[in-house]
Amino acid sequence: MASVKKEFFDRYDDNGHIVMHIGEVFCRVPDCSSQTKQFSHTGNLRVHIKAHKDLTLPGRAKGAPSVEDKNASIAWYKSLFAPPKKMAVPFTKAGNIGIKEIKDFLRTKHVTQFPCESCEQANAKCCATPFVCEYLDRYYDVEESFDRPE
Repeated sequence: MASVKKEFFDRYDDNGHIVMHIGEVFCRVPDCSSQTKQFSHTGNLRVHIKAHKDLTLPGRAKGAPSVEDKNASIAWYKSLFAPPKKMAVPFTKAGNIGIKEIKDFLRTKHVTQFPCESCEQANAKCCATPFVCEYLDRYYDVEESFDRPE
C-alpha cells in the first residue's frame, strides 16, 4: 500500500492522529478504492481508515461531541461547499451590456419574466442596469465589471 501524504488530511491532533469530523462517511485517502463508497456511519469509516497502515486514529471519545468539535465540523463542511463564481458581464463590441446574451442565458435558467421586480420598481431597463437588476446581481459579477455609483 502506498504511503499516504499527511497534507491530504486538514487537521491532526497533538499526537499526529488524523481528525475525523462528526458525520464523516467518505474516505479521504488519495487513490483509495473506497473513495466513492459512502459508509453507513462514521464508525464503519473508522474501521476502514485503520486498514490504511500509515494513518492513526485517536481513541473514541465517550458521550456526545463537544460544542468545539461540532463547530469545527460545521466549519469544515462549509469549507467544502464554496458558492460558485459568478460570470463576467457580457458586453457588445460597442461596449454596451450584452442584454440579448444575458436574456438567452436567463432562459436556460427558466427565467422568463422581464423586467425583474427590482428593475420594475426602479423603472429601469432590465438586464442593463447594474446594481439594480436582480438578475444581473444573481448570476453575474457586477462588482468586477462596474464601479458602484455613489
